[in-house]
Amino acid sequence: VALAGIALGVLVRQRRSHGFEHGPRREVLACDEFDLLALARQPGSRSMLFLAFMWSITGSIDRLATKSMPLLFWGPAQAVAIAVFFLPVALLKANWRDVFQPATARRLLIIGGCNTLSFIPYLFALRMAPVYYVVCVKRISILLSIPLGRTVFGEDSLGERLVGALIMLIGVIVISLWG
Repeated sequence: VALAGIALGVLVRQRRSHGFEHGPRREVLACDEFDLLALARQPGSRSMLFLAFMWSITGSIDRLATKSMPLLFWGPAQAVAIAVFFLPVALLKANWRDVFQPATARRLLIIGGCNTLSFIPYLFALRMAPVYYVVCVKRISILLSIPLGRTVFGEDSLGERLVGALIMLIGVIVISLWG
């Protein structure tokens, strides 16, 4: 049953990328054109599948850590570990002149602060509920992300994105109830 919920999410993601390539009015669930291998061919899809795989591992690690050490130790320890791990990448890839501009630095501090504020309740939730429940609830944030993407970034196809999000929400509900 949990796999059915995951399959709904993957199906919507794959069909959304197909819609970007062939126009927004294509039939979303046209089975004759469904290409599961597109998930492996498209760099963005591969990255998201890898990210989902990594989150499946780190969610369990976070749960173990929150059970065995103070929450306010694990959160900063994880942030420092990630910063150290990605420092070489940042040193090679970043345009440092842009990073140290006051407006950019302010944005980075806001993003980092918001990430920290969202991570703390996530850790508390992991301490109290199974990982798959917490992750499912966390994924519901897509219902807020889509309208914000439209408002802040001017993204189009709001209706189609909301339909896709609702299908993914059904997958979340399936996982939550019968996972």
